[in-house]
Amino acid sequence: MIRNNKDNPKTRRFRIWSVCIVIVVVTVSIVFVARVAGRPSEPFVSASFGRINIAGSPAISIELSNRMPFNLNYMIVSELPHRGSRIPVMGNNFNSLTAHKQKRQLCSVASEGEKFFVVYARELKPIEKSVFKTFPWLGRHYPFRSSFNISQSVSNVQASSQFKEQ
Repeated sequence: MIRNNKDNPKTRRFRIWSVCIVIVVVTVSIVFVARVAGRPSEPFVSASFGRINIAGSPAISIELSNRMPFNLNYMIVSELPHRGSRIPVMGNNFNSLTAHKQKRQLCSVASEGEKFFVVYARELKPIEKSVFKTFPWLGRHYPFRSSFNISQSVSNVQASSQFKEQ
């Protein structure tokens, strides 16, 4: 009687070991990607704050660096200690910062306790915009829509020679 190839013990053992190796490789790959993607070694968006004088009045120079491979939208807002609410420094619109670029903004200082925030989020792709138009409720649950902020108090900003009057 000729045995079927499926019943061959060597073939069966080979299949079992093949499945085990695939499971191990997939698990190791997932753990590796989770570790690498977990925390960046340096921030993808950074802001350098410098104190300068423009025509005798104090100002802050904010230099933004985008190290991400995609564009982002940002807004600079300020907060005065006695007011408590945040107000956009340069209009209510978000500005765009292209991938791997830097941009410098000058902001006048109202008081010594003023705090500046850089609020930024990834720019949405056209397909994402069309999905949000179709399903507006999805925008509240979309992970890339959340914004992050970088803050600095005016009293903590040191005068710097790298920020020269423009």
